[in-house]
Amino acid sequence: MIFSDRKYSKGTFFYVLSALINQCSGINAINVYSSEILLGIPGLPVIVGVYLLSVANVVGACIGPLIQKFISIKTIIVCGQFSTALCNGGVILFTILEMPLFVLVCMILIIVSYQMSMGSYYFVYVS
Repeated sequence: MIFSDRKYSKGTFFYVLSALINQCSGINAINVYSSEILLGIPGLPVIVGVYLLSVANVVGACIGPLIQKFISIKTIIVCGQFSTALCNGGVILFTILEMPLFVLVCMILIIVSYQMSMGSYYFVYVS
């Protein structure tokens, strides 16, 4: 019914597409491998980097509901996907250019943008 009924087909397509994009966002790579990535930043203890990333998770999750008062959830999700992709590109670029501090900044921005958008609203929006 969800694939054949016009009422549900667009929503189902959006859900499947969003789930695919969500899995490709790179947030799991940041969360799982952050300690190893942070080892490449000279002068920054790994535990400090992990705390910075944890604070970014909390800040992003708290800012999301505040932004939703002014912007639609759909816009928040689309902009969150775009900003997460840009920051992923920044991590790649600054890793190649061997600029580890900018890698950390991009990792923090990935987490904040993810938590502001997909982390807070993704499953609420598509359900």
